[in-house]
Amino acid sequence: MSDNPVDGGAGPALAAHSKDASAAGPSPASSATGNDGTTSSGTAAGVSEKVSQLSQQASEAAGRAASWASASAGNAKVATVTGASRGIGAAVAERLARDGFAVVVNYAGQAAPAEALVRRIEAGDGRVLPVQADVSDPAAVRRMFDAAEGGLGGVDVLVNNAGIIILSTVAETDDAVFDRQIAVNLKGTFNTLREAATRLRSGGRIINFLSSVTGLLQPTYAAYAATKAAVE
Repeated sequence: MSDNPVDGGAGPALAAHSKDASAAGPSPASSATGNDGTTSSGTAAGVSEKVSQLSQQASEAAGRAASWASASAGNAKVATVTGASRGIGAAVAERLARDGFAVVVNYAGQAAPAEALVRRIEAGDGRVLPVQADVSDPAAVRRMFDAAEGGLGGVDVLVNNAGIIILSTVAETDDAVFDRQIAVNLKGTFNTLREAATRLRSGGRIINFLSSVTGLLQPTYAAYAATKAAVE
């Protein structure tokens, strides 16, 4: 193991966009938050606060999906949560499992926290399937959906949580930093949406997490904010 309504498709798929309440000020420090919601190179001011601020929105989004599932007839619903091994993604996955969803825990590279999350869900008698996939890789996204279909029968809900943030001013942002955030945050979201367009079961739902940084003056968030604005 390791971590991470579109048009067309097998059935109607509706999008619910959840925007966070982040308002942390700019920071000159740089940090990178992985596909699984983990911070990998230093801690920038506002990043940890952002996780706290997003927790409530994440829980509310999961609750809306759970309410829809409870009102739906048929078999138990299956939710895929990208970047689910830690942080907001893990909170969403646990909430969905408590509400009766079978959950695909996607992660890009953090195996240990993904395994810990799986154990917690299983301890609560939940059904869970860990799947390693980097959402920036279209082939990996296809394999993630294949695994969900083979292990849990299909996918009803897609929660696009995976993302990275690397803080730097525009002047200090090199091509590699910019391209990596585009690859995960924007193209990664597109990759999962494209796959979901033909593979979500009838009546499925998609939740994309956005960010209020798109409307704030935070100089070190330029590239990250651009990716979130594109998704919005």
